[in-house]
Amino acid sequence: MGSRNTFINAATAAYVAGATTWILLSDALLPSAADPHAAAALSTVKGMFFVCASAAGLYVALRAVPHQDANTSMVGVAGAALQPLSGRWLLQTLFAAAFTLAAVPLQRYLPTAGLMLFMPCIIVSAAIGGLGPGALATLLAAVLGKHPAASDYPLHVGMLVLSGLLISALCAVLRASLRDAEINGQRLQTTIDATSDGLWDWDLENRILFQTGGVARLSGLPEKNPSLRRLLHAVHRDDRPSLLAQLRLHLAGKKRTIGMSFRFVQRDGSTVWVRVSGRVVAQADNGAATRMVGTLSDISEWRELEQMQRDADTVFAGTHEGIMVVDTHLRIERVNPAFERITGYRADEVVGQTPGLLASGRHSKAFYRDMWTSVQRDGFWRGEIWNARKNGSVYPELLTISAVRDDKGKADHYIGVFSDISHIKAHAAELDRAANFDALTGLPNRRLLTDRFEHAIQRSNRTGKPLTVCMLDLDDFKDVNQCHGKQAGDRLLVEIAKSLASVVRADDTLARTGGDEFVLLMADIGTLEECAQALDRVLSAASVALQLGSETIRVTASVGVCRYPDDNGNADTLLRHAEQAMYQAKDDGRGRYQLFDPVSDRQAQAHRQAMHRLRHALEQEEFRLHYQPKVDLHTGVLVGVEALIRWQHPERGLLPPGDFLPHVIGTQLETDIGDWVIRTALAQSAQWRRQGLQVQVSVNVGAAQLLAPGFSDSLEAALAACPGSAPGDLELEVLETAAIEDVSHAMDVLHRCHDMGVHFALDDFGTGYSSLTYLRKLPVDTLKVDQSFVRNMLSDPADCGIVAGVLRMAHAMGLQVVAEGVETAEHCALLSDMGCELAQGYGIARPMAPELLPAWAASRQVAAAAA
Repeated sequence: MGSRNTFINAATAAYVAGATTWILLSDALLPSAADPHAAAALSTVKGMFFVCASAAGLYVALRAVPHQDANTSMVGVAGAALQPLSGRWLLQTLFAAAFTLAAVPLQRYLPTAGLMLFMPCIIVSAAIGGLGPGALATLLAAVLGKHPAASDYPLHVGMLVLSGLLISALCAVLRASLRDAEINGQRLQTTIDATSDGLWDWDLENRILFQTGGVARLSGLPEKNPSLRRLLHAVHRDDRPSLLAQLRLHLAGKKRTIGMSFRFVQRDGSTVWVRVSGRVVAQADNGAATRMVGTLSDISEWRELEQMQRDADTVFAGTHEGIMVVDTHLRIERVNPAFERITGYRADEVVGQTPGLLASGRHSKAFYRDMWTSVQRDGFWRGEIWNARKNGSVYPELLTISAVRDDKGKADHYIGVFSDISHIKAHAAELDRAANFDALTGLPNRRLLTDRFEHAIQRSNRTGKPLTVCMLDLDDFKDVNQCHGKQAGDRLLVEIAKSLASVVRADDTLARTGGDEFVLLMADIGTLEECAQALDRVLSAASVALQLGSETIRVTASVGVCRYPDDNGNADTLLRHAEQAMYQAKDDGRGRYQLFDPVSDRQAQAHRQAMHRLRHALEQEEFRLHYQPKVDLHTGVLVGVEALIRWQHPERGLLPPGDFLPHVIGTQLETDIGDWVIRTALAQSAQWRRQGLQVQVSVNVGAAQLLAPGFSDSLEAALAACPGSAPGDLELEVLETAAIEDVSHAMDVLHRCHDMGVHFALDDFGTGYSSLTYLRKLPVDTLKVDQSFVRNMLSDPADCGIVAGVLRMAHAMGLQVVAEGVETAEHCALLSDMGCELAQGYGIARPMAPELLPAWAASRQVAAAAA
């Protein structure tokens, strides 16, 4: 008995250890299965292997039990239990099989927790039904020491195997169901986590809100299941009333579903646009909602796109530029109100039409072909184009065509944006007219003339035909303005412009360059005869008569002409040459034309260069004054000096006045140099006074300087600037011709200066035609006999008689006489015998530098004392 128990305990322990080890090791292989079906197959295989192994082990163990006589009652019980066809065995077997087969469909509908609760019932039923008839009876017989007959062993083994198979199959089904549920749950969670949307489940009875991570992220609430109050508090306050209203309507059954957009306010103050969708899925017996489920979607990007679309629609409808959207077949799909306003077409009239509907006919097919080529190549085209409105009027527009491409870079449609630039064109035309045309006559002005001049020169170079350039100036036009007023002068200019325009050709250019000056460019006039005929027509057209009341105003014109390329130069040079010829025409008598003379031009250029150099010399103090003594013929003593200008040229040395003064005669520079001579002579006189030499300084004054406005004031200022000299120390030598040029003005200036204490001498007396009556009125103190008479008086009795007559007349008038040009002692003796008091000339002394005069004067004084 003891050995048997030991064996049974050992066998049982070995079975438990082996079975446990097998289950743990084999279950560890299940996670390696690729899918639930593979896991189920693996579970079935390992279960069948376990059944076979355990059956074999049990068979060996039972064979090892010693044979003893079985207890009759136990054998009976076992035998009854082993009746395979008994109703109890069949019922138990079918019951276990039914529960096993029921596990397959149940695992599809029951949740995992319910299936786990149902599994023990299945296992117990299978154990009772499968093991009861076989394994249980055999185990009881072995424990009680009762052994069945040898013929019952196959039945025992069969029942045991069948029970094991049923249990193994049931375990495989249960494991597969659990595995499917786990995988499906993971898939569902992965899907929920991957989407930006959130899911929510509202238990209205228990007031619990279940939510996924998407809802938490969108609402900004970290709680897994927040209260409805906290969730509503996160809704933007402007959106909260409408959300609650929608919710109440749905819960009241007035709306089948709830769906609206609102904003969640995040912790940082930003907002997130969401859309909620949901409905009631469960109701109580009284119809009240008990459960509600739905989704929450992030629509921030969609709202942004929607806002952008609204903005685009607003711009499309409200912009002042016309917009048309065209498909790839160049059919108009859409236009905006500005398009309708600009073109006059309604939208329904142009949709489906091509943009060619607006063509004005001003552009060629090549223009449109190049335009669309640019759109296809560059993606856009921009430029000016002329289109036609519905009423047929043509207008300019600034058009931009842009290609809108899809993700593959293929043009999806085209957008044309244009604006009517008629007002810009009109304003530009006004500006162009103001900038290029004379406001009074409407003729081209100097700016436009310059441009056309260049084109005319290029045309002459290209065709080989000459270009005739005419400068026209109206004669005595200033008199019209002075006598009849500027308004009359303007009327005359307008009439002359019209008259001149009527005789010029279409290819010619007639321009007003200012005042009463006009410029005419005449192209392709070959011969001088043709040119003369054209100029005669121009002169005739310029002689326009203007009727002012009972008076008729008529002027003539002087025209200067030059011809390109005979006169080869640029536009400025040609105009300058024509102007020089025009002034020559005025000098020749006016009312005529004059061709440009290159010799005169070279002289004029030399004159301008000399004037520029002399102005520079005055500014750089290059002029010097030398002084020629005047002596008393009776005593030989110095009584005065004449200031004579010299130019200390930096390259040519000391130049006499004849080399440079002729260039300044009659110009402002003559006056400026004369003023410098007076100031310098006064300063030198003051210096000699300080050195003890008191001598009168004579200065030559030309007509331009004497008659210039403000001469007397300028002289008074010069005297005031040299307080060391006395007004009587200055003598102004005035040419006789200058004194009679403007008698009344000259008389007034001379008297004003004489009142200051300044002395006057009439220079070169005898060369003019002044009357004695006029001479008596001049405030002169001295007459200077011209050297042309003095030089020849020794050999020419006529000149000697003239000198004698001048001396007698001067003495009769109480004037002092100075003889110029005394070259010999014989001259001095004869003049002294004739009663001449003073003389100067090379025979007495040459002009000398101011620093040499005191010594020379002292030597003369010594010589006179010795005599």
